[in-house]
Amino acid sequence: MSDYTVGKGRPPRNWRFQPGQSGNPGGRPKKKPDIDVLSLLDQPVTVVQEGQAVEMQPGEVALRKLVRKALKDRDRRAIVHLIDLFIKYDALRLPSSLPGGGVLTLPNDMPWRMATLALRRLGVPPWTPHQLAPVQAEYLATRSEKERLLDEVLERFTDEP
Repeated sequence: MSDYTVGKGRPPRNWRFQPGQSGNPGGRPKKKPDIDVLSLLDQPVTVVQEGQAVEMQPGEVALRKLVRKALKDRDRRAIVHLIDLFIKYDALRLPSSLPGGGVLTLPNDMPWRMATLALRRLGVPPWTPHQLAPVQAEYLATRSEKERLLDEVLERFTDEP
């Protein structure tokens, strides 16, 4: 036996690299061929739409997926990304300033859902009673039992002096 001790940084002699043998016999991995991404994005892809195979550009496929996520799945990140794209490509123009600092005040004397319905139908307030009549009729025809009860409670509080 020899006076060689096995330990940290001192492997057994039969486990050491043999003279002339590489520590990396396979060598460095070969480089993968470069992919031209721009030409790849120009190639149409086949997608199934309403049961039929349709060829589309990859950008259109990605945009359609983003729109679906934003509108159907209500994904907030997709909505923000879509709005950013609309602004970037001038498909959506935001006003330079909103009156009142961008705060919209709805009337307190009507139910919230009726006020938002009026906002969608008529635009920003003030609204005349003549304009509100069809909106109020639609609200009354579609309100839930819970909304009816809340409306009655609100009427009691607003009628008292």
